[in-house]
Amino acid sequence: MELVERYSLPTELSRWNKRAIEDLRVREATSMQPICDNRAERIKELKAKLDRAYEFLDKGTISEETYLKQTADIESQIKQIENESESNKEEQEDVLKIIESTLVRLTNAQDKFQAGSLDDKRKIISAIGSNPTLTDKKLNLNIYFWLKPIVEAKEKLTDNKELVRTSLQQIKNASEEGFYQFWLGMRDSNPRMAGPEPAALPLGESPS
Repeated sequence: MELVERYSLPTELSRWNKRAIEDLRVREATSMQPICDNRAERIKELKAKLDRAYEFLDKGTISEETYLKQTADIESQIKQIENESESNKEEQEDVLKIIESTLVRLTNAQDKFQAGSLDDKRKIISAIGSNPTLTDKKLNLNIYFWLKPIVEAKEKLTDNKELVRTSLQQIKNASEEGFYQFWLGMRDSNPRMAGPEPAALPLGESPS
């Protein structure tokens, strides 16, 4: 319960969760745009080669055998580039879905854990870390690194609210914005670390 309580996120931050995920999607798309443009230009060049190869065949400059060999190689290159682009998009979206699913699972996790089934408890624990072990009835986990700054920022949010109860709404808004920028600041320091790799976060089921 101490572990779950520490990583349980306030319900009031659910709107921040959605905003953060959408912001990450935009940032990922923006950071990948130069790579996408480069791939598109490469495909354009390869298709131009296909056209020239056909012109050479039509003029009798090359044999049909040579034409088929060249076009097969060019088409293979085009297919490889297209597959790489699709794979990158799917990988990015998988990571964001895992982050989104994890944040939803950890929202109000303390109450969910107390009232939930054994399967619910397992899913909450697996959303916090990997390789759970019991030693002398104590649970040990490898906490996912990307959750740590979120929890640190959550604690700052809670502390700020308790400082001045008479200005709760004002502090809440300022703290949430600080929380939001704090975590996304970590994302900026390493733009390829949007979250855990899908295989590294055994949630037990596909994110819904």
